[in-house]
Amino acid sequence: MAIGPISDFNILKSRFSCHYNLCKFNDVPKQKQQFVTGFGPTNAPTGGTLSIILRAIFFERETGIDSTIIISNLGAFNSRNIELKKLDYLTDRFIGFIRLLGFKGCLRAHNDFNLLVASSLTSKVLTIKDFMENEEVTVNLYKKNGDLR
Repeated sequence: MAIGPISDFNILKSRFSCHYNLCKFNDVPKQKQQFVTGFGPTNAPTGGTLSIILRAIFFERETGIDSTIIISNLGAFNSRNIELKKLDYLTDRFIGFIRLLGFKGCLRAHNDFNLLVASSLTSKVLTIKDFMENEEVTVNLYKKNGDLR
């Protein structure tokens, strides 16, 4: 198993607690590969959030694979009791902080215009049944850690 030139399984295991079909990653041509991660901007960065940011920077730098960090401001708004104005402030702060750390990839929030357009188009074809029959790749990790009710 490898991500680009990184094939040391212990490094990969220490960087990811969950993934989807990582063993097939290098079967995809490099120009089509994407490293995507994200988090919610609910407060100052915690150790977990910092580790996500630093891992993204590490993989971008070490692999040259196109990378994206999504700051889930609307997800945080829907799941936490935090004012949108505060989330906007925190999102802007995170974007500046991540750029200062050297991240060069795509950095966006959930209210990114292109994402909202794609969501609108997708909503025309997705059904409630689609959501009921599928689950987030991290759901087993969340269940194991007791994070789901």
